Amino acid sequence: MAPSAITAARGEAGRLAESMDDLFSLIVSCICWHDCCDAKEYANSKTLEEYGQRQRSINLEDMDMDSWRRVADALGIPTDEPLAPVLERFRKATQRQPLYQCMFHEDDGSLTESYGLMFE
Repeated sequence: MAPSAITAARGEAGRLAESMDDLFSLIVSCICWHDCCDAKEYANSKTLEEYGQRQRSINLEDMDMDSWRRVADALGIPTDEPLAPVLERFRKATQRQPLYQCMFHEDDGSLTESYGLMFE
């Protein structure tokens, strides 16, 4: 099994992708992936595609497009393919129950169990 890509926020950890290929695809295709966490937009492929394209357009407004394309080309990630499959893989990865349990040791000696904060 390929290692899962994870992210950590203060006191939390969560999976973004099931493989490094999926992670790179997500990051290149959906530059600000955290803008694509509105669960109601995942109703169907058409709605999801429109949502992903809208978010990408907003995020690419301030980007150097040549640099973005060079990164995509270097990683072999097409920039003209549909976004719905990328976003659906992202959602599925964030929804899968972890195979591990993350506990945080607090300064007062107590333990805090981590839990998901994606797509709530």
